[in-house]
Amino acid sequence: MNFLRQLKKINLPAQSMSQFNTAVIESILTSSTTVWRAGAAIRDKKKLQRVVRSAKK
Repeated sequence: MNFLRQLKKINLPAQSMSQFNTAVIESILTSSTTVWRAGAAIRDKKKLQRVVRSAKK
């Protein structure tokens, strides 16, 4: 999320920030979901979804 704040400070267009979010942040957060998602608690899954939604705003 810090990366997005820095990009916002330099007035990067919203579309570029969205692309950065999808390419970098979401890929990091979801890269190993196939391994850990089955064992994750529902509250953990909801927290992850909240972070992803927050980053998209």
